[in-house]
Amino acid sequence: MRILALALIRFVRGLATLVILLFLVFFAIRLTPGGPAVAMLGQRATAREIDRLNHEMGWDRPVMEQFVTYLSNVAHGDLGVAYLSPGRPKVLTELSRLFPATVELSLSAMLLAVPIGIGLGMVAAAYRGRWPDRVVMGIASAGVSIPIFFLGILLLLAFPAMPGSGRLDVRLSMRSIERTGLYLIDSVIAGRWDLWSSASRHLILPAVTLSTIPMAIIARVTRSTLLETLQADFIRAARAKGASWLRVFVFHALPVAAVPMVSLLGLQLATLLAGAVLTETVFTWPGIGRYVTLAAMQKDYGALQGAVLLLGAVFILLNAIIDLLAFLLDPRLRRSGPTNLARGRSA
Repeated sequence: MRILALALIRFVRGLATLVILLFLVFFAIRLTPGGPAVAMLGQRATAREIDRLNHEMGWDRPVMEQFVTYLSNVAHGDLGVAYLSPGRPKVLTELSRLFPATVELSLSAMLLAVPIGIGLGMVAAAYRGRWPDRVVMGIASAGVSIPIFFLGILLLLAFPAMPGSGRLDVRLSMRSIERTGLYLIDSVIAGRWDLWSSASRHLILPAVTLSTIPMAIIARVTRSTLLETLQADFIRAARAKGASWLRVFVFHALPVAAVPMVSLLGLQLATLLAGAVLTETVFTWPGIGRYVTLAAMQKDYGALQGAVLLLGAVFILLNAIIDLLAFLLDPRLRRSGPTNLARGRSA
């Protein structure tokens, strides 16, 4: 029952957060100079033409009235139309087409960041205060400090033979075999290893670029968590009973340190999904991040609102799943109750 109460609390708070997020985005993009009418008609459009288009689209109505209408449409599954995209497709259709690319890029970055980050953190904790620890911490500091766009450009210059844009070679196509939208999986299912090879090569540089920040954070948190755990009384008791340092490290310290790591890994994945804007822009990766950038530049209200709503929903959903996993894994949280956990996480 406690986990159901926690799930209900997270659902209500998540829904409220989504509405607030959408409210802020809805009003913020309407405070910027210009508007979609100018973007659609061009800078040479007359004031009469702009007013006519704004009236036809309902953009001249009070903003609060527009927001209530948009919320009503969203509740019915209608995110509007991407007016500045070719053919004016529905925003939901565009997001469904582009979201798998962002998921594939984010998961690939996490597959790189998690084992390397945890491994580096373990090495730093095992050799605390010695040169391996200093090297790892130096790498972690560099990973956090180097801007994503700058690192992406450096990798493009350092590896000119590697593909630097798109998801696939221009002479190849996934249309006939695409099922999930995840090119690596679809090509394996179809047995098209030529497509898998091309998709993998296009994925390497963006995934490496996107993985650097979570890799550095995971390494630092793993080190600090392990060092704190190694000072606990039960670790000293295990050592006093004659257990080897390696056994204590692997079988006693790591399982305890794994509980906070679950929360960290989930948050990093949510952050990657919601924040791959710069990486997708640098590598012309056709995902949600690049879509948000183009929508903001073109002042496409519907596209921008829909993309922000999707990314916000994904972030909140993953955050809720992290809470539930932490509640199941850590007995201290179960004893404290779901309300205290939700209050602690929100703080």
